[in-house]
Amino acid sequence: MVDTKTILSNRFIKLERHIAALKDYYHLIKNKEDIKNIYNPDVYNNLSTEEKAVLDAYLKRFFQFRNILEQKYSRLLQI
Repeated sequence: MVDTKTILSNRFIKLERHIAALKDYYHLIKNKEDIKNIYNPDVYNNLSTEEKAVLDAYLKRFFQFRNILEQKYSRLLQI
């Protein structure tokens, strides 16, 4: 028999790691945003590889977070 409570507990631990990483990326992006308008295409095109990697990593992590909520939690919580 599947122990839903244990599965949810383990998934919440994983989710907390995603949240911590998202917060770290957010602060890095916010610091850049205060210096330059990173949403302007010309500015974005001139960002360094490292700066673009931070944005890409944030987006990737965000979509992983969303997918975890959507696919794994909704079934267990019957949402």
